[in-house]
Amino acid sequence: MRSLLLTTLLFSATVTATAQPEPDASNVEKQMREGACTSEDLDRASRHLLELRNADQASRSGEDTDPSEDTRRRAEVVIIYAEGCLQRAGDFHHAALVFQHGNSPEHFYQAWFFASQAVELGDESAKWLVPRAIDRYLLNTGYKQLFGTNLVTPYIWDSTSEDFYFCLWPVDERLSDQTRVDYGIKPLSELREPHIRSDNQKLNPNTGECSISAESPPRGMFPGIW
Repeated sequence: MRSLLLTTLLFSATVTATAQPEPDASNVEKQMREGACTSEDLDRASRHLLELRNADQASRSGEDTDPSEDTRRRAEVVIIYAEGCLQRAGDFHHAALVFQHGNSPEHFYQAWFFASQAVELGDESAKWLVPRAIDRYLLNTGYKQLFGTNLVTPYIWDSTSEDFYFCLWPVDERLSDQTRVDYGIKPLSELREPHIRSDNQKLNPNTGECSISAESPPRGMFPGIW
C-alpha cells in the first residue's frame, strides 16, 4: 500500500504546466526500506513541513499564486514522505494542506489520505480537511459530492455560460447526515437551502443544488467513509 502511494505521489506531485525535476523513485524507496529517518531527521522534517504549510497559506493571501512554487512544495512533501520522515500527526496535517492546493484530482486524493492519517494519529484539528479533500476530488472527477462542501458557478460545466451565481454541486444522498455532522458539515437538507453567499465582497444568490446530473462515486474509494 505504501509503495503504491509513493508511486502515485511521485507522479502526482509534479502534475503541472511547468515541468519540475522528479525524485529518484528507486533511491527514495531504498531509503524507506532502510529506515533512514532518525529522530533528528523527524524534527527537521517537522520544521520543514511547517514552513511549507506556512508558505502555502501565505501564497493564498495575495491576488496571484505561483504554480511553480506549489509544485515545488508538493515535491518536497513527497521526498519527506518517501524518506519515512512523515510520521507525526501534525506533519500529516501540514502535508494535506499543501496537496489540497494542488491542480489535479490525484493531489486532492493525497490530501484526503494525509488528512485522514493526521486524524488517525490524534490531530482532530485536521478533521475539517477530510470532507473537503474528498469533495474536491469528486468534483474534479465528475462525481457527486459526498459531504456537500463545494459551491460552483455554471461555468464549471458550461464554459460558454455568462450566468454568475453559486449552486451546490450535486450531493450523494446515500452518505448519512450523521457522517456529515461528525465531520462538521451541515445536514443535506440545510445545504440545499438557497441562501446568500458573500464572495469577493459581492453578494450572490445560491440557488440550491445545481441543475446538472453527475454519477454517484463507487463504494470503496475512501475507506472508513465510503
